[in-house]
Amino acid sequence: MTNNDHSPDDTEALPSDDHRQAIEASEHAVDALRTGNLSHARRLLDEARTAIERAQPDDTSTQEQREIAYDCYD
Repeated sequence: MTNNDHSPDDTEALPSDDHRQAIEASEHAVDALRTGNLSHARRLLDEARTAIERAQPDDTSTQEQREIAYDCYD
């Protein structure tokens, strides 16, 4: 028998607060779409988009760091 319960000490990373907020905002927007409340859904989709953008990692600084490191070794 396998245990599908995940304990807090599992190696899987828990979603960040921004990630959870993005998921919740998206779910609320989908619910509004399902109920046919399109104007409310549009506002919620805008909020979800903002939450998703906030939850995405910023790769810009990482790329800049790589370029600087490459220049230093060059």
